[in-house]
Amino acid sequence: MLADEGAISTGYCTLARAAEVQLKRADSRFIALAQPLSELSQVERYLDQARSRFPDATHHCSAYRLLHEDSILEHGDDDGEPLHTAGAPMLQVLRGRELCNALVVVVRYFGGTKLGVGGLIRAYGDAAKAALEAAGTVRKIPQARLRIRYSHALTGAVMGVLHRARAQIEGVEHGELAQVRIVLARAQLEELKRQLKEACAGRVEVFDD
Repeated sequence: MLADEGAISTGYCTLARAAEVQLKRADSRFIALAQPLSELSQVERYLDQARSRFPDATHHCSAYRLLHEDSILEHGDDDGEPLHTAGAPMLQVLRGRELCNALVVVVRYFGGTKLGVGGLIRAYGDAAKAALEAAGTVRKIPQARLRIRYSHALTGAVMGVLHRARAQIEGVEHGELAQVRIVLARAQLEELKRQLKEACAGRVEVFDD
């Protein structure tokens, strides 16, 4: 499901590193894996890795939140546990910490004693919390990549704007027209475009790179 979080281009929290922890509840064993994400295709890849590592586990439950433009794509999967007893509490832990680009997989080995709905919710939530605490958090600023095309006579004006914006220059090409590839915070994108057009009297082209 797509949850609107408003404008989050100024920054977001994510996992600092991957982590793995184990918990026991009654005679069931829970192995929680926390993993930073950068794209949606990684979710299934990491789930496949967990299934391969723990092929005889009873359940491989998961929850993730992934930055998607100015919203967050999120999902929780119970993987055969009673409805909303695994994926939902794990997802709630991610929400509570306001984490994006993060995946938690909790593998359960059922030992024979049923935990009940409340017990499962607590167990999966506690496992997710433990994994996230082990992974730690870091704040990141969403970046934008641009390609700017202009005549060589405008080099001074373009570079002046880029310098004031503290844009990171990744490459410069000198053909019939000059081109520069840059990276900067997404929150600065529209203001940079405005300043470039003003400094160059509109004689500049800006493209997403």
